[in-house]
Amino acid sequence: MTYIYAFLFPALFAVIAQLLIEKVRIPVPVILRGGIILGAVLGFFGIMGPIAEAGGFGVTTHLMALGEAVYSGVMGAIAGDPMGLVMILIIVTVTLGISGILGLVLKPKK
Repeated sequence: MTYIYAFLFPALFAVIAQLLIEKVRIPVPVILRGGIILGAVLGFFGIMGPIAEAGGFGVTTHLMALGEAVYSGVMGAIAGDPMGLVMILIIVTVTLGISGILGLVLKPKK
């Protein structure tokens, strides 16, 4: 059953993202950043942990897990761990850079 949940949870998030791309015409970079922000918000409210436990490893491969990692790193930096802040800056810079490049390369449908 764990394998089924590990497949279904990320598939549900992917279907939602695909519907937003095709029906609402939201550009892909916006979806990518939205997934990261959603993961950070869910991590803040403590919801991402139960979702990851229910969905197995499949949920932790999603962009929402990156958002939760960003949140955890910021909380570690606030607690006094300087490496948490350095890692978060690297993750955010790379992620925003990649999504920015994708935004330039992929033109949204009109």
